[in-house]
Amino acid sequence: MLPKKLNVIIDRYSVPWFYQNYYMFAPDPTYHINSFVYRVETAEGWTDWQEPGLDQLKHHWKNRFGNSSDLYDMFYGLSNALFDGIIFVNFKDNPTDEDWISLPAHKAAERYIMRNSTYADEDVIAFQVGVRTEHHFFDNKQHIQKNEVFQKYPIKSVLR
Repeated sequence: MLPKKLNVIIDRYSVPWFYQNYYMFAPDPTYHINSFVYRVETAEGWTDWQEPGLDQLKHHWKNRFGNSSDLYDMFYGLSNALFDGIIFVNFKDNPTDEDWISLPAHKAAERYIMRNSTYADEDVIAFQVGVRTEHHFFDNKQHIQKNEVFQKYPIKSVLR
């Protein structure tokens, strides 16, 4: 058993690289990866879609012992919660925009956008969140393939 301090250092280095912690040959490899994305509307119009988790992952690759790994983990958790929210809302009969916007994951995304993103100090008119998902699968020749799915939540107006 390794000391806890050493485990923390090892995790900062390896967790983003090895899914399921250290089990490289686990029988349950990842079959999809979700990414939290968002865009905002300002007086100049809509921005491009932003993916903050990707920036944190790039920072982690540059400095394995910084806090970017923790931030990436938070964005990855938010991505999965938004993905689960899409599944949940789609089970409802005739879902409304309020069904989407009232989800806890959407509220967490809104807090990030309005308080911590590069647009936090700007006059945001509206914003939209989404989930970009890579589905991995084996084709009939046992080659790994991927499909990308992009799912958007409804636009939410911001009253300040």
